[in-house]
Amino acid sequence: MKYLFLIILSWSLQLAACSPKAPTQPERSFADTSQNTFGSNGGGSLESSVQAANCPANKVSVRGVCQGIIPVYRCVAPIPVGKEYINRIYVTDRTECAQANYSVEGGGPYFNALAGGDKQLYRWYTNSPTGFHHYYLQPEEDPGNPYAKEGPVWKISGSDFGAPASAAIYRCIHRCVDYSPQAACSDNQQWISLDNSCEGTGTNGGILGYVGRP
Repeated sequence: MKYLFLIILSWSLQLAACSPKAPTQPERSFADTSQNTFGSNGGGSLESSVQAANCPANKVSVRGVCQGIIPVYRCVAPIPVGKEYINRIYVTDRTECAQANYSVEGGGPYFNALAGGDKQLYRWYTNSPTGFHHYYLQPEEDPGNPYAKEGPVWKISGSDFGAPASAAIYRCIHRCVDYSPQAACSDNQQWISLDNSCEGTGTNGGILGYVGRP
C-alpha cells in the first residue's frame, strides 16, 4: 500500500510538470505608449504624458497631453507710431489684417491659441470717430452700447499649464487721462498683451487666461 501511494504521487507530479502554463504578460515599460491614446479634443490628440513631453511642432503639452495649437496674429491699424493701442485685432487668418489695411506686428504669430482650450473668447466691436475698436471678452461679459458682438474667436486655457509652454495673456485697459489726453483717444479701450505691464500704454486689468508661446 505504501509503494502504491508513492507511485500515484510520482504520476501526479509528472502530470503537473507537463501541464501547459498561461502565457506570461510582457511587462509594460514607461516608454511603451501604444495603448495610451485616449482620443481627440478639438483636433488635438490627447496622449500620454510620455508622448506629451515630445509633442510635434504643431502641438503643445497641456497638463501632460499634446494639444493642437492655432497661431494668432496681432495686427495694428495704420496710425501714428506710439498710438498702436488705439486699435489692435487678434486673428487666426492674417489675410483679415491685410483686408483691413492693418499690419501684422512682428511678422508672425503673437501667441498660439489652443484647439481644445477650455475658455472661449468673443470679439466685440464698435465704430467711433477714431476708427473701429475691438474687445476680446469672456462669454459672460458684455461691454454694452455702442459695442456689438461679432462672435466667438479662439480658445485659451483657464489655468497655467506649465512653463515654458504656456504664457499668460493680460487684459490691458487704456485710460486717456493717464496715457494720451489727445482728442483721438478712445477711453477705456481694452486690448490684450503678453506683457504684464501692458507695454507702458495701459493698466493691467488681470489675466484673461493662458496660451502657447509662438
